[in-house]
Amino acid sequence: MSKVKIGMAASAVIAICLMLGSLSTAQQDSGMSTQNSNINGNMNRNQSGQGMAGLTSQDRRFMTMAAMSDMNEIMSGRMALERASSDEVKRYAQQMIDDHTRMSDELKALAAAKGVTLPTEVSAKMKRDMAKLQAMSGAEFDRMYIRTAGDKAHRDTLKEFQRETSRGSDAETVAQARKGEPTVRMHLEMAQTMMRSMMNMGNRNMNGNMNSNMNRNMNMNGNMNSNMNTNNSNQ
Repeated sequence: MSKVKIGMAASAVIAICLMLGSLSTAQQDSGMSTQNSNINGNMNRNQSGQGMAGLTSQDRRFMTMAAMSDMNEIMSGRMALERASSDEVKRYAQQMIDDHTRMSDELKALAAAKGVTLPTEVSAKMKRDMAKLQAMSGAEFDRMYIRTAGDKAHRDTLKEFQRETSRGSDAETVAQARKGEPTVRMHLEMAQTMMRSMMNMGNRNMNGNMNSNMNRNMNMNGNMNSNMNTNNSNQ
């Protein structure tokens, strides 16, 4: 074989090797691209699913209970603005509307980020309490509103916030509970102060009525004794 033919054969072998190398590199690049695509896809899916990730039944319970508490305070507060007789009670009701509207907006934003659907109605017990309030007005309404929506409801709500701060797993949900807890506690203390004031006023009125009745009875007895003495002296 001539040197020319040998050179041509060698060149052909080299060209074939280069082609095979290119094909192998292309396949490797294609495989890596596919792998990277799969990894990116999994990461995107994981990121989109992080809303529910980390949430426990306790976290979801807190969101549900807090949402119903906000709705209850806002609705009963609006009722109090229409039916209460005391300006102090009306001021309390307005603060409940303002504070719980803000807390509700913050909770809705958190729930949306976590993929949690919040309730759109209050509990059956809350509905029963509001039905009782609906049938009242004036001072009777004032006492019932402060006792149920003010004292009892906020004691229950405070327990839910404390439960979440101690048992919750999701950091953002726990932070939301920790942020709202002082506000709920303040509402409770305000309601309890108003309840004591109403009780003291009721006691003063009761004592005043008792003293008035006693004075009337004493006057009646005095008049009766005076009349009896007069009659006896005439006899």
